[in-house]
Amino acid sequence: MVQLLQNVALLPFKIALFFLELLGRTLAILFGCALFGIGALFCFGGPLIVIGAPVCLVGAILVIKAV
Repeated sequence: MVQLLQNVALLPFKIALFFLELLGRTLAILFGCALFGIGALFCFGGPLIVIGAPVCLVGAILVIKAV
């Protein structure tokens, strides 16, 4: 049970590292900013915040990791 919670907690970081390795630093920063913007737009849509918040989180982590 603890390992499952740990995997769920680390999932955004694993996704960010995957994109960082796949795209390279410059493209990862641009892609992260785009994800952050798309996630922020989804957050304005009321119930779409369920989708927008994780997308925004992954975008922010991706940019921070790339810098």
